Amino acid sequence: MSVPSDQDLLAGCLRLYDRERHAIDVFTGAVANFFSTHPQLTGSQPPIVHSVKRRLKDPEHLREKIERKRAEGVDVSPETFFKVITDLGGVRVLHLHQQQFSQIHAAILAQVERKDWTLDEPPKAYTWDPESADFLKGLGLATEVKASFYTSVHYTVRGRSGSPVSCEIQVRTLFEEVWGEVDHSINYPIPTSVSHCREQLRVLAKVVGAGSRLVDSIFFSHSLGDGTPVGEIGPKRLSDGSGDHGNAQKSEGSSVEIPKIVIRYQSRNVSAQQIAFALVIENVGSVPVELSDLKVRYWYSESPESRQVVNCDYCSLGAANIAVQVERVEPARQKANCVAIVTFRGTSERALGNGETFEVQLRLHNSMFTVMASQDHYSSDRSKNDKFYEWDKVTAYVKDALLWGVEPSV
Repeated sequence: MSVPSDQDLLAGCLRLYDRERHAIDVFTGAVANFFSTHPQLTGSQPPIVHSVKRRLKDPEHLREKIERKRAEGVDVSPETFFKVITDLGGVRVLHLHQQQFSQIHAAILAQVERKDWTLDEPPKAYTWDPESADFLKGLGLATEVKASFYTSVHYTVRGRSGSPVSCEIQVRTLFEEVWGEVDHSINYPIPTSVSHCREQLRVLAKVVGAGSRLVDSIFFSHSLGDGTPVGEIGPKRLSDGSGDHGNAQKSEGSSVEIPKIVIRYQSRNVSAQQIAFALVIENVGSVPVELSDLKVRYWYSESPESRQVVNCDYCSLGAANIAVQVERVEPARQKANCVAIVTFRGTSERALGNGETFEVQLRLHNSMFTVMASQDHYSSDRSKNDKFYEWDKVTAYVKDALLWGVEPSV
């Protein structure tokens, strides 16, 4: 029996692609449509997803890719074609700033959990930036540095396991897209031989990274409010529990100043499998707050039988400096039989001064990542997803004294 020649194997692969091209096109279109019409990803201002692109592999580009892979020793044949070449259909999801990525990631995982998609392998996160790597690792993603400084997160999804039809999803910021378009024009798939261009592309990658961080900062600053003096926002409450929000400058009948804390909340939910939210904690008083004395409680409901998991997607103090534990609330309170308690470690010598803030982004779900037993939680409000709002249903304590918020009633 004769051994097929390289040309025979190449021709066989191209015939397979031609046979399945329509099915790949339909599936790729459905994946693109998922992102472009997703109400949580596109309904806010600005939307989480800025824009979506889709494409099918050009047959000539496919021929070149197969030849390159075979030259590298990769077994690409009609028998392995759909397992090895997984970017025949491609969808690119673009967003404005890094913090939006966690919601896109959660939406993809929700599709997998519902078994609408299957993942060929764990997502691949390419980044050269250490801070971005920490952020992505906080989401459970393994990171890799490419010599070209390419940045993007890749997912390969199929409608069912073993299907020949797959789609590669690439998620990146608009700044990263600019770099990608320049690099793709002159440095991919065949690297440029001009050393100056290679170096300039690396410099551009650094510029893009700086730009992405600046955009993060702009949106974070914007989300804090419209410039109204923070100390004048919202009602106040004495630390003995009177009033509306648990804040006061001085305890009644005393000249001793009491710390003043404000919590702002933003919902980041995109699925029924988890609660995702961001908090900004600010000291609006004149008394510094030792971070080691500070606790924040988020109240919610979940099945008593399920094991609870907490993921910290981001903390401006550094992920290593935050600890979150979930405790059962007994007896159960209004819309709350669980409480996530946020504390701060490694911060014994750090204090939050007047006007200083920090942000933390958390996700709560059960260990099986199934639909949560309740979608009505005391500390949650999914309508507050466009900016940060003062929110007294998340409570803050200094040395276990309630200084912000209202605990749920029994």
